[in-house]
Amino acid sequence: MLPASLKGAMGRYIEILPTKLRPMTAPTIGNESSTGILGSPRELRDLFDQAEAGTEFSQLVAETDAAFPEGGKLLFGLREAVKNFFRRSGFYSQLYHGEDPCVPDVFDTFARAFANKWLVRKRYLAPLATAQFCAASMRFRGFEVRRFSLTELDQLLRNSVNKVFYPWAELDISKLEPYWFIDVYDQSVTSVHPEIWEHISARPSIRKEFTRFPRAIEVALRSLVLYDWEPVHKWASFQSTSDPASESGFGWFHFGIPFWLEVNENLLVQPPIPPIVPDVEIEIVGVGEDNQELEETFCAVDMDVDNEAEFVAFVSWVEERLTQLEPLQENLPFVEIAIGFLFESFFSEGLEQLLWHITVLESLVGENKRGNTSSIAARLGFALETPNRRKEAIEKAFLDLYTFRCDLVHGKKGLLQQTIYLSHLREARQLARSGVVWFLRYLEHLQSHCGDGPGMFPERRELLAVLDPKTSNSARVKQLVALLPDNFPRSFCQ
Repeated sequence: MLPASLKGAMGRYIEILPTKLRPMTAPTIGNESSTGILGSPRELRDLFDQAEAGTEFSQLVAETDAAFPEGGKLLFGLREAVKNFFRRSGFYSQLYHGEDPCVPDVFDTFARAFANKWLVRKRYLAPLATAQFCAASMRFRGFEVRRFSLTELDQLLRNSVNKVFYPWAELDISKLEPYWFIDVYDQSVTSVHPEIWEHISARPSIRKEFTRFPRAIEVALRSLVLYDWEPVHKWASFQSTSDPASESGFGWFHFGIPFWLEVNENLLVQPPIPPIVPDVEIEIVGVGEDNQELEETFCAVDMDVDNEAEFVAFVSWVEERLTQLEPLQENLPFVEIAIGFLFESFFSEGLEQLLWHITVLESLVGENKRGNTSSIAARLGFALETPNRRKEAIEKAFLDLYTFRCDLVHGKKGLLQQTIYLSHLREARQLARSGVVWFLRYLEHLQSHCGDGPGMFPERRELLAVLDPKTSNSARVKQLVALLPDNFPRSFCQ
């Protein structure tokens, strides 16, 4: 609730605004009146600049300072904060367009804005380039994948307001309409002085080094990068996994994140500087009757209803799994580290993918001891064997990839002349992705039987020992084996 003196100052400022502004109705032409925005954005901005230069606005700022004494410590000053409120809240725009804003609601919004003046709560939109879905929206636990209309984008980004008051923040939203976006809020930040928060957020950490994205986007993407995008790729029918060493293939698909948008919902600060939004990728789909090429937005993945249902179910499961594993992360950090490396590999290009994918498997089932490479191969073969792919084939695939990785890292003579097939990269991706998903199912089963309290859940060495059935004879490992289903490890394969 605003103090009476502050309400009075705001009321007086609001009362004088109509006298400062031009009417929305233009001179009558014939028997009709022409309505619409009069003047350029610069002229409109000048009108409100003049209003904010008056004594009524200064009195409003002074009363705001008295009501919220910490307001003067705002990063860009109290006067600018009050200006930003009236501009970004849309109050000025409503007034200019002849609308009748609800003044009590303006009072309440103003009070909430200053009561939470240091609250850093951001919303991010990250486009899934070249991927399309049937549903306009898919909601998950911590984020949403959705498409926006032009009207929704304009309202969300306050683009019309920015055009007048923050022209440097205006976007060509027509470039955004073709995308499905990851829509996520930054829920991890509590109320804190902005200068202190800037200092805290700038501190480096190992976790931050896994990703080039804001943390909120990265958390959402962790579930998406584990999905098997290969079967839904438009070129999947041209690929074969029968002999990766002799088949060029098309590599493997990954959507791109060419940019991301940040929406700061704090009305007291200016909008963030927008990114450069490139044109969407276009493909030629035919020739029209006038011999002109027909173009469409390039789409590498266009899911049907069945694919989409499987996608939603899988991503929901991964998201739930990662949430449930959080209590174990302190004692089992290798899971988050492996997913971090998989995340890095997903957005890498060329041979860098291979290096990261091998690192995923090393961090997941490897150990710092002699014979580590053979152990990783044997554990992968044991865990990922299916009726369609024998243990020996999986072991050989990993060892071949690992040998090439070592040749690459150590600069083997003649390596630069060696032919590299994109299907090698697909093989590495599938081993790494399948390995992580298998391990998540493995941990899910054990967590349901052992719990996650102190000392209750197995240590990493015990988890890995279960994958070495010929050499695991300790009582603890035997107890773990007794908890596993009869068809282990196949029961955890996709």
